[in-house]
Amino acid sequence: EVGGNKGYDIAGFFYIPIARDRPLVTPQAWATVARSYLQGYLAGGGDPGDIKGALRAEYLNPFLIAIPLGALNPIREVRREMNRALQLNPASPVVRVRFAVIGLMPHGRIEEAIRELEGALELDPRSGFARLWLAVMLWLGRQYDRGIEQAQLEIDADPTYYMGHFVIGLCFREKGMFDEAVAAHRRAIEFSGGAPMMLGWLGLALAERGNTAGARAILDRLHLIAPKAYVPPISFAWIHLGLGETDSFFTWMDRAIDARDHMLTPIKSYPFLDPIRPDPRYLGLLRRMNLKP
Repeated sequence: EVGGNKGYDIAGFFYIPIARDRPLVTPQAWATVARSYLQGYLAGGGDPGDIKGALRAEYLNPFLIAIPLGALNPIREVRREMNRALQLNPASPVVRVRFAVIGLMPHGRIEEAIRELEGALELDPRSGFARLWLAVMLWLGRQYDRGIEQAQLEIDADPTYYMGHFVIGLCFREKGMFDEAVAAHRRAIEFSGGAPMMLGWLGLALAERGNTAGARAILDRLHLIAPKAYVPPISFAWIHLGLGETDSFFTWMDRAIDARDHMLTPIKSYPFLDPIRPDPRYLGLLRRMNLKP
């Protein structure tokens, strides 16, 4: 049986964003997904060797487990396990995707990650998982038009695929096309069933567009949801950042680290964080996450 935080982490590895259902909010639900994907993968003839190393690397991911400074070096462990996974099957698209997401993205090695994902798509051109991550990586790499193009391919296959709309919203916002960004984020919220994570990104887009009242309405909505369902701390952080409330932003970022919020993983590459990178508190976040500046 897989349960608790470990179940959440393992499920995070297997929960492919192609899933169209309402996002899961409890470790037990994630654990059920983890078991289902494990059983389905193995029942379909999957080789455990293809995923064992990558799975262990995911569980050791320092951005999901806030290991105190001075403890076991998780970066070294992640690197070792990912290298082992690549040795077991360097042609596995699953391993190449996870290497891009776990081994490269957290360290800001976005161009390398893009190449890995392009390689994974060459091996499995129909992989929505790889294509979605390629779109995300192109956004992080500030190749916004290419990111929109890849995300649109996912939407063409399924117009209700909320993650595709989400990434398109991210790219439009960075391009300064706020009306288009807000519309895309609203579609992502609709098709995700009102996922709190999606609400946070909409709040950021509204705040950056100058719609302070709209952003604060989203913030109030998240506070109302929080007593009844899990709201990622980073959803609050993004809105406070967009509103120019830097102190509150850093308070919620610290809470996000405490909660092992997976949206922290690309912290070194988020384009919209450029203005706060000189702040000593940003460097403090990196230290807490065992990341080099």
